[in-house]
Formats: sequence, structure tokens, C-alpha cells
Amino acid sequence: MHRRVFSLASALSLLLCVAVVFLWGESYSVTDDLGWQTRVGTTGISRWGLKTLDGLAAIHHTIDDDPPYTERNHVRQPPPKGFVWDSFALQLPDHSLYSIIIGSHNILGFGLGDRDRGFFGGTAKRWVVFPLWLPTVLFAFLPTWWAWSWWQRKRRRAYGECPTCGYDLRATPDRCPECGTVAKIKTSN
Repeated sequence: MHRRVFSLASALSLLLCVAVVFLWGESYSVTDDLGWQTRVGTTGISRWGLKTLDGLAAIHHTIDDDPPYTERNHVRQPPPKGFVWDSFALQLPDHSLYSIIIGSHNILGFGLGDRDRGFFGGTAKRWVVFPLWLPTVLFAFLPTWWAWSWWQRKRRRAYGECPTCGYDLRATPDRCPECGTVAKIKTSN
């Protein structure tokens, strides 16, 4: 049971690793903004999101008292609620996201930032910046560990060792005397 859970977690981690590598490569030409937003009051929005740019990512929370409205059929409507994914080409150097992400990191791409509302309201933002290599390495850890343990079990079975602890099973091929695992080894004729 534990091995199945570990294999499932490793597969999910591998998918997340591939997704982060895709976002990482795409971040050098396109800015992605994935988020979840809800309405605050009648006109405001609250948004949690992830923005990527130049190999960096920012997890941010934005509260905007007066967001820009969209106009449909000459009627102003607030921004939509729920999941939002915006993707747009970079327009540097006057890109506001660039100043937020690049301007706020301080060492090796890591950083924190916040901007409070003004006296008359407006937008409040808080963000954490990190390089995209970090989640890539973290998500690659479990699949690497799974592949290593699979290779170890395969090698141990081929050499007549217990797949769990590596004890030599040539004298007791049915069960490992060290850990009690029922062994399935290849017998050589």
C-alpha cells in the first residue's frame, strides 16, 4: 500500500515538475498570470495568483478597491469571479510586473514585497518572489527517489538479495531472515 501511494505521489510530482519546466521556459517570452479572484464588496476584487517572468515566479495577493471594469454592450461589469489565467507578451522595460518581480528580489532571485493602499483606497499587494528552478528541483525529488528505489529493487532481485533490505538470500530463498520479507528471486539453473 505504501509503495502505491509513493508511486502515485511520484507521478503527480513528475507532472508538476514538467508543468513548472514549461512555465519556466515560457516565462522568458510570455508572462503568465494564474489566479483565483473573488469580489470584495460591490466593486472590489481580491485575487491570489502566480505570475511568471524571466525565470522568476511571484505568488501574490492583491486587493483592489476599484478594479478596471470591462465594458460589454455599453454596460460596465466587474471582473469575473473564480479561476483566471492571463497570458500576454512581454512589453519591457515599462512593464509593471517587471518592476514588481525584478525590483523586489534581493538575493538569488528570492524576495518579499508589499504595497499598501493609499489614503483614498486603491490597490494593496503582497508577494513572494522565487526562481522557478526551486520548484523544479523540489518536484523532481520524489520521481528521482522513486526511480532510484526501483533500480535498487531490480538490481537486488537480479543478484539474489532481499529487495527491501539487501540481505543475501542464497541460503534462505523463501523469506528474508533479516526483515521478514517474502522474497521473489530469480533462481539460476
